[in-house]
Amino acid sequence: MRDLTLAINQAVPRKRQSNPANTLRWNLAIICSILGLGLVYLFQINALGTRGYQISNLEKQIKKLESEQKLLQVQASELKSITRIQQEAANRSFVPVAGVNYIKDGDFALK
Repeated sequence: MRDLTLAINQAVPRKRQSNPANTLRWNLAIICSILGLGLVYLFQINALGTRGYQISNLEKQIKKLESEQKLLQVQASELKSITRIQQEAANRSFVPVAGVNYIKDGDFALK
C-alpha cells in the first residue's frame, strides 16, 4: 500500500510557474489598452462638445432667420395690399381702364 500512495502524490500536477517576462508583457498590454481607450474616450467627448456648440449656434441662427422671415412677410403683405397699390397708381398718374377687349380663340390664324 505504501507504494500506491507514493505513486499518487507524484502524479498530481505541479503549479506552473509564470515567466516574469510574460507577466510584464501582459501588464504593459493592459496598461496600453487602458490608455488608448481613455484617449479615444477623451476625443469622443471633445467632438461631442464641439458638435453641441455648433448646434446651439445654428439654432440661434435659425431663430434669427425665422424672425427676419416674419418681418419680410409682413412687409410683403403691406406692399401687396389694394390700398397701397391704388395709392401708387395715383402717385404715378395712372389712368383707370374703361373698356377691355379680349381676344377670342377663333381670332387667331394658327391653332
